[in-house]
Amino acid sequence: MKKSIVILIWLSVALLIILNFFLIAKMKIERKEHKYMVNALEKRQTDYIELFKRDLYLFSQDIVINNDVISKLQETKNFNLIYVYRNNECSKCLMQDIGYVREYTSKINSARIVIFPVFENSRNNNIILEADLKGLNYFRLNKEQIKSPEIQGYHVRFFALLTPSGKIILPFFPNADFPERTEEYLNYITNAYLKN
Repeated sequence: MKKSIVILIWLSVALLIILNFFLIAKMKIERKEHKYMVNALEKRQTDYIELFKRDLYLFSQDIVINNDVISKLQETKNFNLIYVYRNNECSKCLMQDIGYVREYTSKINSARIVIFPVFENSRNNNIILEADLKGLNYFRLNKEQIKSPEIQGYHVRFFALLTPSGKIILPFFPNADFPERTEEYLNYITNAYLKN
């Protein structure tokens, strides 16, 4: 009897040690996950601050589109969302932005969203534009027809609102790492200006 009680006590102690080991291991994993989450949140916060600084720098620069181009759009007397990009942009970024444009054209009158690709007039460029922007409202611009924000000599793609008087307001500079910002911007512009 005493022998079975001793064995039972040893088994209980062994079981407690094993359970304690698993609890300690679980706590270490949870601490690592917590530390990883804190680090990820801190990095995301730092990235947002850097993005904010970039945006402030870009906001300080003028956006000017040739008056002849603007006057063609002003026949509607409505606000229009414009999207401007150049042919040296990252393809993935452009396709992501154009995907958003396609999504929002289904929510409003598609004529209210105008894409301005800044490409030289060539057969190859026209084929690329026709394929990438099929079904969307776009006007190809030459680089002489637009002045747009740039960083370190590279022009930055942007969305903006074109007022009925031809003024460009509320520019937004998307970043592929923060797609939620683009969605928030487009939701705001659509609901505040483009739904009649």
